[in-house]
Amino acid sequence: MKAIEITNLLLHLGRLLSAGSSNTGLSRNQWLALRFFAYANSCSRNVGCFSAHQSTSQGTASQIIKHLVEEEYLEQQPARYDGRSSIFNLTDKGKDVIAHDPLETFFREVEALEDADLQNLEHALRVFIKHFRRKSGGAGVCANCNWVSKRRFGNRDVPSHLNFYCKYFEVDVPDDDAGLLCSWFSSKS
Repeated sequence: MKAIEITNLLLHLGRLLSAGSSNTGLSRNQWLALRFFAYANSCSRNVGCFSAHQSTSQGTASQIIKHLVEEEYLEQQPARYDGRSSIFNLTDKGKDVIAHDPLETFFREVEALEDADLQNLEHALRVFIKHFRRKSGGAGVCANCNWVSKRRFGNRDVPSHLNFYCKYFEVDVPDDDAGLLCSWFSSKS
């Protein structure tokens, strides 16, 4: 049966990717957290979003994050959208480790796929994730989110500039966040 074969291939690929080695001493879960915080937008870089993204408890997520803060891979800052909340950003040490991610070889292999194959793979994976996620919608990027509106600014004297606005958080989305992972993503389709 093709479905079982494909499922087993996905599980095997997951095990191979989880076994990626590095000389950092970071565990699999710590690597998952570092990747999440490296590729998540500023509104999603918190304990709750990381917990939901990994389908784990907030207690477990907190312990992983606490260790990464203690080891100076992450730093805690007040959230710009809510002064009572905190976000976590990669430190220079965290950015250096991510730059040498053991999955870099796999990233290059995925990037080498033909555009049509890449789009088909992405679509299929999003369908599966959406189906199996406890929280609806799965994850996506701000630029493709139902909550985000695009506004174009400019005039004769000033070149046109596209600006993103998140209606969920009621904040402007910085240009460098528009292509990053958002845990509050809501698909337009």
